[in-house]
Amino acid sequence: MTGTIDALTGNCPQLVIASASYNMTTSSATTFAGTACSALATGDKIEVSGIVQNNMTIALSSIKKN
Repeated sequence: MTGTIDALTGNCPQLVIASASYNMTTSSATTFAGTACSALATGDKIEVSGIVQNNMTIALSSIKKN
């Protein structure tokens, strides 16, 4: 899935990212490509993959800054 970061909260590596109508979370298991976790910012274009959780958030396995 690709999109733009609309909002970003938390501290690396545990971030909560809002993009379109999706809420996504990162963890120490998330692979960051093309950027460091701490360099992600609102407005960045990203490509992500992950697993939808019971609460409908997406636990990201990877995130790539485009």
